[in-house]
Amino acid sequence: MRTPTPTPTHAPADFGEIRAQEMPAPHRGFTLIELLVVIAIVAVLLGMLLPALSGARRAGRAAACLSNMAQFPRAQAAYGLDAKDAIGTLNWQPDEGPYNTPYDDLRPSVRSPEVAAARHATHIFREKTGWDQFDVPSPWIPSPIYTYLGIIEYYSGRLPEPAVICPEDRYVKRWQYAVTQDVRSPWRIESPWPIIRGTTERRVGFQSSYYTTISAWTNDHAQGQRSCAPLSDDWTAYIPLGTTGSWKIFGRRHSAEILFPSNKVAQFDKADHHSGPRPIFYLASQSSSPYSFFDGSVRTYTIEQTNPGQNPNFPNERSLTWGTTFNSNAPWDPVYPGNHSGRREFPAVHALLTRHGLRGLDVGGSEP
Repeated sequence: MRTPTPTPTHAPADFGEIRAQEMPAPHRGFTLIELLVVIAIVAVLLGMLLPALSGARRAGRAAACLSNMAQFPRAQAAYGLDAKDAIGTLNWQPDEGPYNTPYDDLRPSVRSPEVAAARHATHIFREKTGWDQFDVPSPWIPSPIYTYLGIIEYYSGRLPEPAVICPEDRYVKRWQYAVTQDVRSPWRIESPWPIIRGTTERRVGFQSSYYTTISAWTNDHAQGQRSCAPLSDDWTAYIPLGTTGSWKIFGRRHSAEILFPSNKVAQFDKADHHSGPRPIFYLASQSSSPYSFFDGSVRTYTIEQTNPGQNPNFPNERSLTWGTTFNSNAPWDPVYPGNHSGRREFPAVHALLTRHGLRGLDVGGSEP
């Protein structure tokens, strides 16, 4: 028997009603104007947030810089406990060889104080990088930006050491990256720099952003006796001061000689990296640079807030000038406002040399 087809309970009135039941209602999308409004709002929010994020990053790097600078005087204090109160620096002396090194070419005694210091630095380069092909830079005097190597030798660290660089110092950071690649794969450099084949260029990758006060590593109190002072910021020109006494002019300084540890600068950055898009040379009136002190503190000062400084061997004479060359086309080089490019001589060196050396003070009072 044939089953009848069931009759629907509701019959559509016409074909249009069938189509309405089968197809969902269309959703209304964004109009072009609404989309542009949303994009504009997002752009405004990003414009408000990005400067704050950028400022937060810069503040973080500035805090890291202060932390880096605080490590040096604290490490010096620990070093002095094991080294009879000596200040850690490059301390191989002329005519005191053979020197304590496994490298035959560095062991023989030498008469030149700068060659002895350069050999000591080379010994540390080799020991702390594991690369014994590093030649002795010549001619070279290890300037204040390599003095930290004496502390690195004491501690079981490796080179290059990131903590000796200001996080905003793009110049030294790029050199350190380049020499890191060179040490890992000698003569096959993958770096922003086209070439650092020579030892003279390679040593730049181990320099510090922070200058150590000269009195921490050379004589500053025996007037007329030999000591050392710079004529230029890159130490390609320097003068051995004095005419009498020993040629052992590097090292041999002690913490007990520091009379005002909270007022005596241990290290400083020769550029203010934190006040603007370009680093400002520390002797410019617009600079505001961090200084570490021998008591372990780190504080920020303008150059007017520090004593002008003077060669302690000639405390009553303005006999020393500090020369540097500015290059406005190099964005990583410090600038001196008003002197866009070229050479400039400065009659005072402030924290680099103090009138009374380690016994003097750089802030918190004037020197007699």
